[in-house]
Amino acid sequence: MKALILIGCVFLAGCAGNAKTRAITSFAIACDSYSSSLKTLSSLRKARLLSPSQVAKVEAIRTVTTPVCMTKNPIDPLALLNKVEQGVFDLIAMKAERQ
Repeated sequence: MKALILIGCVFLAGCAGNAKTRAITSFAIACDSYSSSLKTLSSLRKARLLSPSQVAKVEAIRTVTTPVCMTKNPIDPLALLNKVEQGVFDLIAMKAERQ
């Protein structure tokens, strides 16, 4: 019986580890998308192709999202991912409007 419980615990620990690895990978991808979108919008801003309200929105997103993406070895990557995703979606929508 103890062996069965031990095997179950090892299995569950492995699943939890995989979930955290997936969350870390998703977080890294989201931050990469954020960075790419920010670079594109920066070029559009320099070309004066963003409205003042769009510039303000990018700055507001940047203020929140940049520090989150700079987090090294996140303890709860899923929580951070949720913070980054909305900013990424907003930036991508802005890019799509201008391209």
